[in-house]
Amino acid sequence: MSILKWIRQIIGDDDSSSTETEHDSLQTQEIFHKWIIINEGGFQIVSEDEVEIKKYWNDIEDVELRADHVILKVKGHPDINIPNTYFEWYNFIQQVPPGFQSFDYQGVQDIMAQLTPCFVCGLISVNHTRCFNCGFDSWEPMNYNLPPREEYYREAQLHYFEPFEGEPLNLSNAAKSGFKTDPKWTCLVSPEDFGN
Repeated sequence: MSILKWIRQIIGDDDSSSTETEHDSLQTQEIFHKWIIINEGGFQIVSEDEVEIKKYWNDIEDVELRADHVILKVKGHPDINIPNTYFEWYNFIQQVPPGFQSFDYQGVQDIMAQLTPCFVCGLISVNHTRCFNCGFDSWEPMNYNLPPREEYYREAQLHYFEPFEGEPLNLSNAAKSGFKTDPKWTCLVSPEDFGN
């Protein structure tokens, strides 16, 4: 299941039934408990079904970039710490407008350059072993609890690309959420796997 599908279920925007499938045995850690929605002139931080923070860029005095989080200095309010485990964080750091004195704009490019391809979703979105787009961990040969490599990625793709009821199947690895497409990615599933 895609992260966007998971978000829709969390906030109640998914009217498809939650029936168990053969892919439910696939273990993935849900790393995105909060996410960032980028708006014109600002952003929101959302958790479950509520907006926790809503700010405009002109409310922000300065922004500091660290390897795994951003610190926002807010006028007249406590600092806001946004870790890279928030969905859309990698897109967010690329959208910080120019003019913040402490923000390391070159550092954004360095962080993005350190990401590696995800064999599940096909985006260049893996930091260490975790994909920050689809949420799946990379297959590890020393983890004896995992199926063989190709079987693991095929099962993960079946889970990730499973469409909502009534939505068309999309087996694309088009760039999104600030992540680029991996041109060498191979889709291991076909429309026939989804009954199409």
